[in-house]
Amino acid sequence: MKYLLKLAGKISALFPFADLVLLHFPAGAIVSAISLWITPNVPLAVALAACAGVLKEAWDFGRSNKIRLEGFLEFLVTALGGLIVVAIYIYYTTNYVN
Repeated sequence: MKYLLKLAGKISALFPFADLVLLHFPAGAIVSAISLWITPNVPLAVALAACAGVLKEAWDFGRSNKIRLEGFLEFLVTALGGLIVVAIYIYYTTNYVN
């Protein structure tokens, strides 16, 4: 675990928006995947991933009372993570399932 934290610190130093890729994208993907696992409703999966991004940014705003461009990018990347999972799901279900 200590090694992973050290590696994440090095990645963040090299790439300023590393938390977008390492945290927000997978969070949106996980929310969307869980939604599709429970019910195969594609619009709901995308909406839940976007809602997760909005709620996270509302939480950040509540703590700092500042609206930042980085917050908007975090929302977009969270929603994009959910959208990518939905695209994979649609591709898989149209090509490989019945």
